[in-house]
Amino acid sequence: MVSGNKILGGALLFTLVSTCDSLPSSVRALSNGKVLIDITVDERNRLVERLGFTNSSGGYLHRDSTGDRLWFNIDLRRNNRPPEALLVVVSTNGVRMKPWRIANERMSDDEELAVWEERTNATYKVRSGEGFPERSFFHDTSGDWIALGGQGRSPWLAKLDTPATVAVELPATHSWIRIFAQGQTVHVFSRPGWRNAEGPMRYLVYDFARGSQTVQDRSFSWARAALDMDPSIGMAVIHDNNSFWGRAWLIDLKTGKRKAIRTASWTFFLKRELAEKWIDLTRRRP
Repeated sequence: MVSGNKILGGALLFTLVSTCDSLPSSVRALSNGKVLIDITVDERNRLVERLGFTNSSGGYLHRDSTGDRLWFNIDLRRNNRPPEALLVVVSTNGVRMKPWRIANERMSDDEELAVWEERTNATYKVRSGEGFPERSFFHDTSGDWIALGGQGRSPWLAKLDTPATVAVELPATHSWIRIFAQGQTVHVFSRPGWRNAEGPMRYLVYDFARGSQTVQDRSFSWARAALDMDPSIGMAVIHDNNSFWGRAWLIDLKTGKRKAIRTASWTFFLKRELAEKWIDLTRRRP
């Protein structure tokens, strides 16, 4: 493993020039300069190894709210030492790494901690330093927004820096919630639970520049989980609730048209340039 002192002493920058002349089958070109990319665990592991870590594991892969960055952590803990990790951020400029937490954390669009869990007392905090309300828990975050739930109350949306201030309450019986934000507009996918039979899925859209009322409220009886969604093009990848032959679907939320697609470990809407950079960084070498 690469020396931790060198890594933790500052950010490292790796820049590689993309050589992708055309998109591979794992990438689907969409409108507005966006693509849908399937990413495998093997690809992430190749990147971890190329960064110099041969005996460390990479964490779950995420993207920022705009599709400009991918990120994951690398767990450096050994022999029951205190938690130690690195944040790995992939952008069109290359790869950056810096010290990071490793307890249910999320990255904000400025590459700082948005939400994290304090390991000493299992409480959550947001980037402003404010803690979650008592007996509440984390559902999801995107952009400047967060979705929370609480014992004995309905889940709610709030601004990320002020999680106790309710912007709007969400369906009271729902416990599976994902959000995708673009500015003051928040797209919410929610269900009573994540299991196949726990439905239907509600698709709610709020434009807080116009108030707290929904501007869209639709139900999908066939849907189980929203894997990703891009507000700028109005498309989502949704896994259906068929318990015998479950599929992922690329759906145009404006028209309702959908197409069955194959997915890998992670499926993301990204800007095309970032997808090309990821492919170049993680391709198999001779």
